[in-house]
Amino acid sequence: MRDEAPEDSVELFFDHFRIKKRGFISWGIEKSKFAEPETALDSWHKLVEDIQTGKEKIYVRRFGRSKAKQKELRHFYEKVLGIKSKTLHEDKTNNYQPYKRFSEAMGMKKKKDLLNYKVSHIFGKTKNPYAFCAVWNMSYTPVVIDPFTGHEVKSTVCDDFMKRFQNHALHRFGKPISEFNRRMCGLRPKINKFIVRLDKNRQLTEKDKKELKESIKENFSKIKRLK
Repeated sequence: MRDEAPEDSVELFFDHFRIKKRGFISWGIEKSKFAEPETALDSWHKLVEDIQTGKEKIYVRRFGRSKAKQKELRHFYEKVLGIKSKTLHEDKTNNYQPYKRFSEAMGMKKKKDLLNYKVSHIFGKTKNPYAFCAVWNMSYTPVVIDPFTGHEVKSTVCDDFMKRFQNHALHRFGKPISEFNRRMCGLRPKINKFIVRLDKNRQLTEKDKKELKESIKENFSKIKRLK
């Protein structure tokens, strides 16, 4: 039986090039580009208005390739969030609409104004229409940092970076995030009722039900400061 820890290429990289992890994390946050707080707040209020009035198209990220789970999510958006089916659209590339809204808010585009940057979702929650295109939930991140903002990297460096990255954004965008949290809390009774209803759905497998429940709970939970 193997007792030693698995070899970690991220740790090997930092050790070989003698890169200080704290300095790397600080550099990554410093070089990431965030919207101005006032711009993010104005964009947030516009997004909320669009969702509530149904006058503009609302976008979300697809739930993989499962039509059954996607169908249930559409029911969720309609029953819990009150979004009409004809208003809700799935982003065909899973990233174009957030990038479009964010680049407009920032007044800069990739390749034209920036090279080797990616738009990262700071807090995830890409199945939540209140977060998917929210400017406060995005940043232009250097491509060497971007893997540390998602699920690609599993290491203490990634954990430390995400903690400081998210806490930085939470401090910068405190007002719209507080409003987002209050909105999620207000939806909690309806969300819980919908989750209970999923157990009675005979068209879904137990695996589908579990994945949907986990996704809904994660995507529609409050954003908290990481310790």
